[in-house]
Amino acid sequence: MEGGVNVSILVIVALMQAFLAAWNAPPASLGELALREAVRRAATPASTRVLTAEDLSPVPERPLPPVLPPVVMPVGRSDQTINPVAPAEKVETVEKNETWWRARMVKARADLERDRVIMAALETRVNGLTRDVASRDAPGQRAALVAERERTLADLKRMRKQVTEGVTAISDIEDEARREGVPPGWLRGGGSQAGL
Repeated sequence: MEGGVNVSILVIVALMQAFLAAWNAPPASLGELALREAVRRAATPASTRVLTAEDLSPVPERPLPPVLPPVVMPVGRSDQTINPVAPAEKVETVEKNETWWRARMVKARADLERDRVIMAALETRVNGLTRDVASRDAPGQRAALVAERERTLADLKRMRKQVTEGVTAISDIEDEARREGVPPGWLRGGGSQAGL
């Protein structure tokens, strides 16, 4: 009797394995896929609760941004009466020594380097988004990725312009220094060149 029970258990296990192997294999047609989905839905228990709008908590209202009061200009007065100080008198004279030139050039180079790093990161992001757009089949996800890619391309264009402006700014500082007779060592990084 025990031998018959063991054989029947082995037959049942073999049949279950064959069924699971066939069930987990990719469907050969849409009809087979529809049949599998119908069996899955029939085997899944029905939902016991339905969510409605009343189940959700209310969304808190956001405060409106503050409105700035309008600027009222006095009637019959010109700008020079309101601001009697001439623009030439506002300009403070700055001593253009070695420290000033060095700090100006260090800032310009640091700004350029920061812009180049951001530009490289944006280029990497654009390349990644381009790959993601090409690999997506869902139209909604693809549209969102295309929109994000367009925004990133606009940022990249802006950063490329900033890098070009940074290179031009460094060139302008060097030209200005040459015109004013500044020693080239003042524009290099590092400490004072007096000891050399």
